[in-house]
Amino acid sequence: MPILRRSIFARFLLAFALAALAGCTTIQYRDVQSQFEQAVRADNEQSSQPFTDTTKRYEGVAAELTPAYIAKLDDKLQPNAWTLRAVSEWRAGQFSNALQSADEGLNAIARVAQKDPKFDASRDSVILTMIPGLVEDARLRQRLQALGPQDVAAHYNDYKEKFRNALRALAEASGKMTEATPPAARYYWYYQSWRILKNWQIVIGKLPFDRQKQANLQADEIVAATLGDTSLRGAATLPAAADKAEKAIPDGHAYRQLIELEKRS
Repeated sequence: MPILRRSIFARFLLAFALAALAGCTTIQYRDVQSQFEQAVRADNEQSSQPFTDTTKRYEGVAAELTPAYIAKLDDKLQPNAWTLRAVSEWRAGQFSNALQSADEGLNAIARVAQKDPKFDASRDSVILTMIPGLVEDARLRQRLQALGPQDVAAHYNDYKEKFRNALRALAEASGKMTEATPPAARYYWYYQSWRILKNWQIVIGKLPFDRQKQANLQADEIVAATLGDTSLRGAATLPAAADKAEKAIPDGHAYRQLIELEKRS
């Protein structure tokens, strides 16, 4: 499974951090967001370096954004703070922590949405809902890199179920999106959908040839069942869903360009 380019995360997350900065009312929180931005920039600039080179930066952001610290922020800032914490933990490989932070962030959104319903469709809401799927995919990527095709052949059903879980998280995130959802979050959803679907195709390709047809048929059924009620409706197969996700991103958009880079790598 190909290792994701740093710029894939950096281009989105940098825009995400800058958008959050515009609404800040707490100087100290602006400093933390600046640290997050620096971590993202490092991800982008150190694209040729091992992932661990930026781990400490993300760990630093997560360490600053403690639950006690977040609780002191204005209610409307708390969802964003939990999002930065969850994303930082995910990027640092602290997967269990990222899942817990995502849950806390969604709880914070639910509280704010009682007075301001638009938070249900916010960028934070979409990203936090995606986190379990992104974590599942990251775990699978690490597993394949560590154990290789032999592990896929021996334990493919486990891979299959985890990809199913990842797609369920994407489907749930899609359900959060409305006309009020920022386009950047929507296109990011399409990009991650394309990437995870392609990663599943790569995993299936690691199986012995005589098992690939059945695995593809099973994957097609899961895709139709999980993503059939999303904006990828009508894509009846794994490749068709990936293709539809790609084409949903406008030509020339950064995520479309990243897809082209990934396809050539």
